[in-house]
Amino acid sequence: MRVLLLSHVSDLYGAGRSLLALAQGLQERGHVPLVVVPRRGDLSHSLASKDIDCSEVECPWWATPPESGPRHKLYAMRGIFRSAIKLRRVIRHFKPDIVHTNSAVIPSGALAARWDGIPHVWHLREYGVEDYGLRFFLGRAVSGYLVGLFSRAIVAISRSVAQAYQAPRMGECLHVVYNGIDWPADVPLPDRNPTARRRSAPPTLVLLGALHPAKGQAEAIEATAELKRHGVRCTLRLVGGDVVGYRARLEELVQRLGISDEVIFAGYHPDPMIEFLEADVVLVCSRCEAFGRVIVEAMLAQRPIVAANTCGTLELIEDDFNGVLYRAGDPVHLAERIVALLDDPAWAGQLGATARKVARERFSVARYVHGVEAVYKRVLAGK
Repeated sequence: MRVLLLSHVSDLYGAGRSLLALAQGLQERGHVPLVVVPRRGDLSHSLASKDIDCSEVECPWWATPPESGPRHKLYAMRGIFRSAIKLRRVIRHFKPDIVHTNSAVIPSGALAARWDGIPHVWHLREYGVEDYGLRFFLGRAVSGYLVGLFSRAIVAISRSVAQAYQAPRMGECLHVVYNGIDWPADVPLPDRNPTARRRSAPPTLVLLGALHPAKGQAEAIEATAELKRHGVRCTLRLVGGDVVGYRARLEELVQRLGISDEVIFAGYHPDPMIEFLEADVVLVCSRCEAFGRVIVEAMLAQRPIVAANTCGTLELIEDDFNGVLYRAGDPVHLAERIVALLDDPAWAGQLGATARKVARERFSVARYVHGVEAVYKRVLAGK
């Protein structure tokens, strides 16, 4: 099977990592993937290291921040049709059996596949609205209708995302396939229970994700200040690049709360597992996580997790079983849940051990690739 995979990003955050794992898994199963990226970057370099071919076509988004004006939207719509024409050249050269678009925000692949009569699969990896505050040019309801109209199958990364895009045209062609993450072969397996209140150093809280209002770094900072007010000293590591210029606002908040010594802006780390291994508690404060790749990575690292009780996170974390949940938007409750873990290292260790077991059973790369491959086979069989 020859599969053309279209990426809306060039980096190796959640969507890029999941696409890389899918392409590699398909290749290991004897299929031939070709990945289209917007431009050269970490994703294309990683694909090359796996001997997976890629091509470059910039595919404009049909979802933008609310402040984008009509002129920008018109320019983007023109770009969508131009990129679809470029993709047709790639299709005619590569001759794929399936075109697979890896995000809800780029429609060019669906257009190109329709024009050339190639079955199209659309992967819904984000809400767009609830998580990143985007607005679809045509509204999400109409966009969801078009996703169904231009696709033989739709894959959603969680039931929550599937429900957000549900439209009459989707029907039985909508499938939920969770992302897959495996423990890296070059990273030592976790060999210690996470324990906090170490005498030699304050416990470490880690929040991993690009610096963005949607990822909840401000909430974690406020919770850290709340902990300090109650005599609980922690170090908060914010691991992620400043992709939208949000760091300055976070630094101002840190200064205003008087916790400059407690907060570390660690920047982007290419291997998040290393960061998780040094964490006593992992925080997930996203306002609406579509799936929560970092949650599964932390689970594999056998770390106790405190996560906001919203959206796709609720499909991964069962409260007090493989992690703990707090009321989203409430840094005081977040601080209380952190203290509960720090005060009971044995319980924290049990949560981490259970989390690792759940992650290995439910969210392996093999299971993920098999699920997507099964969708391809149904499409090619005319189902």
